[in-house]
Amino acid sequence: MTDAGNGFQLTLPRGYTRVTKKADLDKIYKGAGKVLSDAQMAGIAQQLSNKQLKMIAVKSNGDSLNVVVVDVPSGTSIQVPAMRLQIEAMAKQLGAKSVGFRDVTMNGEPALRVSYTISVQGKSVPTIQYYAIANSKSY
Repeated sequence: MTDAGNGFQLTLPRGYTRVTKKADLDKIYKGAGKVLSDAQMAGIAQQLSNKQLKMIAVKSNGDSLNVVVVDVPSGTSIQVPAMRLQIEAMAKQLGAKSVGFRDVTMNGEPALRVSYTISVQGKSVPTIQYYAIANSKSY
């Protein structure tokens, strides 16, 4: 999928379906014979209302993938230590105990791979995020 207005392109992994409204979720989960709890539906509905969230895709097992786009000052680098500190602070607010960082590249440009685990409704949820900066936007 391509979102030229927000400056990104990606191929969804097998089994993921893009969601643009709550009715999409109902269709995906009911088709798989699953029912999301009210709390899960409310959480995803809240994500859909976030203006920085430009794309969300889900899998019938509950896994999700999303793209967040945020304006950043011109010249901002993903490599600066302050960026890592901000990302780590956000993950710890979600309950992450330890946050791992690895320098990677995306489309030949520097990017950052972030991994951590949080607990959601008593279950461990491993999380992997990729951060990249291009054209004064953080992805």
